[in-house]
Amino acid sequence: MEQQKKILIFIFAVFCLVQAFFIYKRVHNYPFMIYDMYSRKEQPKKYSNLYTIVADNDTLNLVKMPILQEGMIVNTLKNYEYLITNDKNYWDNALSSRQQRLGKRFTKRSDQLLRTSQEELKDYPIWLKKYIEDQVVQKPVEQLKVYATTLDHTFGFNYKEQIIINVE
Repeated sequence: MEQQKKILIFIFAVFCLVQAFFIYKRVHNYPFMIYDMYSRKEQPKKYSNLYTIVADNDTLNLVKMPILQEGMIVNTLKNYEYLITNDKNYWDNALSSRQQRLGKRFTKRSDQLLRTSQEELKDYPIWLKKYIEDQVVQKPVEQLKVYATTLDHTFGFNYKEQIIINVE
């Protein structure tokens, strides 16, 4: 019993040291959320993206979906749109922040695992169609189209509209 206590205390001490290292390096996304993440002043957006999903000529109402389904669809669509419009390997803010604060030596392996591959990019429209069939409409979908509209907050008009997914 005494040996188990020593092991537990040692594991806890190592965990606290690792957490203190991440706090010192200002890496707030691993493993806990810290107050500093939410205390910064919010910057107003210059534009926002809206997505319209049409499944078999029926427009899905994303707002009426449960928040987890809506978040899953919208957040993955944002990443997918970024990848196809910028035509490069996705490098999100969390990865760049970690690399800036910790250096390449600490983040080399995890960066390789967390980046989006070209195969995943090709498979995303098929995954989205399957997700909508199984989780949203509960029936087979013959055709799925996703329209991305960028709204300009400064002047209040549609900035750009395009089809980003068209799966049959």
